[in-house]
Amino acid sequence: MRRVIDKTLPNSGGNVFGIKDAAVREAIKAANDNIAVMKKQLSELSSIVRELQRKQV
Repeated sequence: MRRVIDKTLPNSGGNVFGIKDAAVREAIKAANDNIAVMKKQLSELSSIVRELQRKQV
């Protein structure tokens, strides 16, 4: 599974362009949660498509 990578600069003093690390981590967590939800939805859609294709044969 792909993860959003935290690209915090090593010498940035904990900030990326003035954004606090906590905000960055929260955004990454939200993005990863969204990815997980989308993967589940894709899996459900794939099974529906397979079932429909099977019924057409």
